[in-house]
Amino acid sequence: PYARYNRYSNGNSVVVDQATYAWGDGAWQRPRWSYYAIYEMHIKDFTSADTTVTAANRGKYLGVKEKIAYLKNLGVTAIELMPVSEFPDVGYGWGYNTSLYFAPESGYAVNPYSGQEGVDQLKALIDEAHKNGIAVVLDMVFNHTANNDNWLWSVDNVAYFDGSTPWGNRLNTAHPIVKRLGKDCIEMFMRQDRKSVV
Repeated sequence: PYARYNRYSNGNSVVVDQATYAWGDGAWQRPRWSYYAIYEMHIKDFTSADTTVTAANRGKYLGVKEKIAYLKNLGVTAIELMPVSEFPDVGYGWGYNTSLYFAPESGYAVNPYSGQEGVDQLKALIDEAHKNGIAVVLDMVFNHTANNDNWLWSVDNVAYFDGSTPWGNRLNTAHPIVKRLGKDCIEMFMRQDRKSVV
């Protein structure tokens, strides 16, 4: 459940080194809240049909990275990424059915089996946004999980869950183990680069 990268939601977890990416956003300063012009996006939808993006990068983290200058030109000061934690996408999904909270969605990597490269591609997107004065907001879903490829259910379906929703198994957010999971996940994403999220 704490895997940092997975080969799709039902594949093997991959060991990655979170410290290898060389951030280039040292001058980044978060915009004041009053200046936020937020553009919410779905990674796949944003560039999947965009012929100005390199073909291999369309619908991927690197495709969005290629469009950062376009977003800056629009006056965007923050992008809110619809969930990028690993989910069962089976070709397409919005990401609100999380399988693995800590692992970036492998389907948005140029090579979903790459492991380290997939993690670094999300970081490269965030890095490029910061270099252009754009904050990045991650939409995290801690109220329910996927029905399929649900690794928390496999570990402990009593402590982690207290019911279901039309979208997936409902997390027992009052339980200390679930509170810890959410806290650990948020801290993990924030520690990658102290400035990588708003």
